[in-house]
Amino acid sequence: MNIDNDIDKIKQGFAGEKRVRDYLIKNKVQHMQVDLIIFSKGKYKLFEIKHQEKYEPPPFEGHGLPIWQVESRVKFYEEFGIEPFLFVVDKKDGNIYFESIINLENTEYFDTVRSKRRIYNIKNFKILKE
Repeated sequence: MNIDNDIDKIKQGFAGEKRVRDYLIKNKVQHMQVDLIIFSKGKYKLFEIKHQEKYEPPPFEGHGLPIWQVESRVKFYEEFGIEPFLFVVDKKDGNIYFESIINLENTEYFDTVRSKRRIYNIKNFKILKE
């Protein structure tokens, strides 16, 4: 897919998805939008993908996602055994950081007050070797 050539198709897809999500919200149907589900080594895995800058200290450099996304992915894992992973394309250094959200939940993190995001220490991520 070439984004510049396919931008109209991409917009149409987003518009269709928005209509369905709006319907679900209006009808109070619990849902979550997953970025990717893969099948690898005999298991399904859920990927949440972000493209963002690192959170800067204090207390530490890190990456994260909204707390409600953490909670919904952990609940999904507990119910279905499909492990959720966080992948972050860092806007500044270009690295792709990743780790299981389940593993990250057992490490050092903090929750921001204003934006309600859970930030995990950068040292607890692996870097994807492309």
